[in-house]
Amino acid sequence: MGLEGPPASLRSVNHPPKGGNAPLTVNATLRLFDCSGEPSDFPPYLDLTRVFRRGETTALCMAALKTEGPLDTRELAYRVMRAKGLDTGDSVLKQAVALRIVQTLRMKARRGDIDGNYRRKGICLWRLC
Repeated sequence: MGLEGPPASLRSVNHPPKGGNAPLTVNATLRLFDCSGEPSDFPPYLDLTRVFRRGETTALCMAALKTEGPLDTRELAYRVMRAKGLDTGDSVLKQAVALRIVQTLRMKARRGDIDGNYRRKGICLWRLC
């Protein structure tokens, strides 16, 4: 069962609806109809919910900070991935882990457990208080 293609109303859009994201939405919709169904047609998306147990990311980061001192987000992501046995060369996975680390450590910083106010080359430098 294949896709027929976009309806005529989408194919003849000369003036997309008003709004900042309207052209992007139309382009994304048209792109879906052009997909062949191969996995390479879809951008990678990672859901790390089941990769880490609750509080595991925080525990791994805090342990690394205790043993090694101040580390930036990239260094923490590398250490967390290495501790979990994940592929440290996968840039998409590394970015997803780094974003999770930032989210986790910002909550710890609000509580006053760590400090993330310093930057190293534009990247947050985390240290224990």
